[in-house]
Amino acid sequence: MFSQIRKVDIEIHNYCNRACKWCPNYKFKREKYEELPEKAYLKLLEELRDNKFGKWRTSKDSPVLTFTRYNEPLTRPALLIKRVEQAREILPIGIRFEVNTNGDYLTKDLASRLDLDALNIMDYDCRGLEYWKRFLEKIGVMITNISTGGDIITGISSKIKKVCCKINWSENCKIENRGGTVDTNIECSVDGEKRNMELIRNGERRKLPCVEPMYMITVESNGNVMPCYNMRSDIPLHKEFVLGNIKADSLVAIYSSENTEKIRKRIVSNDWANFPLQCQYCNRIRPGYYPNVYYCKSWSNEDKFKQTWIYAK
Repeated sequence: MFSQIRKVDIEIHNYCNRACKWCPNYKFKREKYEELPEKAYLKLLEELRDNKFGKWRTSKDSPVLTFTRYNEPLTRPALLIKRVEQAREILPIGIRFEVNTNGDYLTKDLASRLDLDALNIMDYDCRGLEYWKRFLEKIGVMITNISTGGDIITGISSKIKKVCCKINWSENCKIENRGGTVDTNIECSVDGEKRNMELIRNGERRKLPCVEPMYMITVESNGNVMPCYNMRSDIPLHKEFVLGNIKADSLVAIYSSENTEKIRKRIVSNDWANFPLQCQYCNRIRPGYYPNVYYCKSWSNEDKFKQTWIYAK
């Protein structure tokens, strides 16, 4: 069932200490703190294991499980450490465990206790190369490489196999519109409250199908399962894309349901007239997680789509 899954995002809690303009948290604030219950989390891991998550690997790439979504995982360090340990005990060897962070809560002690394959730090405040070199060295990260342009620092710590710091992230990163909720022209998004319920359409209209719902599982702290990283169940524009809830149903039942298949086929299709409005201006293309599947040059070969598992039913 899940052998084709390349990435699983699990939001172990929903708190973030920031409200960045390029994130839905800027306009859609979460008023109540919520954690994914341990019982539901462990059941989720067991379902992934029992249904072959992690089986499909290549010589260069393995499936990924992240503990990140629209939250800051490091704000609850003890919870994060425990959840990583539980995932390592239950899931097969070879799955990569990653965390994305703004770095605000990263300390030397935490860096020495987090058993991760990758910790990705985003320099949202554009503090620059020299600041992050000093900071990483201070918390015990040995720097192994600095990119030619000086925009990425990589290193290792005692337990983290790869620390990757993306310098001046908010200047260099291509902003995504998060299912029509974020204005990619950041300077124009100051009227956030006025646009709370409005579908934001900017940039070029998407002309490529999306394979995220076929190769990704996204679970929120409330237990809701969403078809992709950009969707959030508490945003009115995205409510129709809630696939189910792992506290009420099994992940297998949710992922194989008629509703899930219907949404998946819609998003993967070339039927641009009926393409979901929320996805029409999404610029998400992530070839890194989908080797031999996601061809950036062209998705015009319809036979490639028909070979995928969703069309095999």
